[in-house]
Amino acid sequence: MDLILFIIFRLIHYFYEFNRGLFDISTNIFVEQFRNNTKYVVAIDEATDFSIFELAAMTYFAHPKYKCVTLSGDIMQRLEKNGIENWSEYSNIFECGDPMKLNVSYRQS
Repeated sequence: MDLILFIIFRLIHYFYEFNRGLFDISTNIFVEQFRNNTKYVVAIDEATDFSIFELAAMTYFAHPKYKCVTLSGDIMQRLEKNGIENWSEYSNIFECGDPMKLNVSYRQS
């Protein structure tokens, strides 16, 4: 299912980039639902617990004009066996801005 959603969302992004005017007036059910449900900012917490296809689908759920996606997670605290094992799995597919490391623990003692 994640792969199918990823493909649909990616095609809609291409459609947006190819012809914004047609995208805005399209009555295609997939495009309409995407327009009605897309988010300007997508924040994915514990991103390391998601597979690359799940992350890709969530990434393409961001509005194609802004493409604003923030991921956070700790590779060492990954709970799912299907989650990504390295941040490069994501950055090899998607252009990444400024990766940052958290140097001070935010957890309560």
